[in-house]
Amino acid sequence: YYPEHGFNNIPEWAVTDGYLMYLRGNAEMLIDGRTIAEDDPIPLAEGWNMKAYYPNEPIDAVVALALIADRLEIAKDVLGHFYIPEFEFSNIGDMITGQGYQFKVVEQLDLVYNIGERLATAPEPSKVMEHFITPSVGGKNLSILAIASEEFVGWEVGVFTEGEVLIGSGFVNSDGIAGIAAWEDNPFTDQVDGAVSGDILQFRIWNGNQEFDSRIEPMTGENIWTPDGLLIGHIFAESTVPVEFGIHNSYPNPFNSQVRLSYGLTDNTEMAMHIFDVRGRLVTTLAKGEYKAGNHQIFWNASQVTSGLYFAQLEAAGQTATIKLMLVK
Repeated sequence: YYPEHGFNNIPEWAVTDGYLMYLRGNAEMLIDGRTIAEDDPIPLAEGWNMKAYYPNEPIDAVVALALIADRLEIAKDVLGHFYIPEFEFSNIGDMITGQGYQFKVVEQLDLVYNIGERLATAPEPSKVMEHFITPSVGGKNLSILAIASEEFVGWEVGVFTEGEVLIGSGFVNSDGIAGIAAWEDNPFTDQVDGAVSGDILQFRIWNGNQEFDSRIEPMTGENIWTPDGLLIGHIFAESTVPVEFGIHNSYPNPFNSQVRLSYGLTDNTEMAMHIFDVRGRLVTTLAKGEYKAGNHQIFWNASQVTSGLYFAQLEAAGQTATIKLMLVK
């Protein structure tokens, strides 16, 4: 239903179904009708379904969907949180009355919500992202289950397109798993804020102090964005021991607002990263202090300076490395 163009091909409101709506602002919808029994069966077709949640109280997704867990591949809420029974992972938390949920099942069946039990232990509390700020929700998403080693517990994971657009983020929980929704580009805005089919995915992790390139070795799916796709794999940090000291990469370059600099330090040392203009004048200092040996990344937001040629200079332990940057606006 597209009000602006007076178009509708939704034949009727089906009480068993869920509906996806895109709003320009906050709103409240009032629905008048009869009460539906919490355990009324809801027919599910093989594959994807979007269905209503009947119970009048919140129930954790793991409990609510227990009766179909053996035939459920994945369940998702409108925020991109998901439950995968095979891996005993869920970040949906409580299912909420009045919301619709997506279910992908391996065969045709009836969904009956399990309302007779509660979780013996409380689910792990959600965490507010500090570094990779979760992008705005919109449209379809790719579900990513990233399995990490114990050392990454509590670290943040960011998912990017090759165009450096952050499309999803999450954190590694106490079980060493991060569940992430990677969002598509919103067609209702002019800004590129998400992925399109075929985009190659890039990953970074943040330990609370430093950011590292990372990669996922897929067990299921590929490192390519697909709508309602699923990527499951082990996530690894790129080697933290650089081949050599220096600034190894700048991306993109030329750039029009922000550039990412990847650099390496062979030892724990005092370092500084400066930006100079073509006349050798200091424009800004991006970083200065004690840093550990390893691969690092840093961003320069050049929105406040004019177009032209600039130089990034890394100084550490008596060594210097310089790279050219071309800013084009």
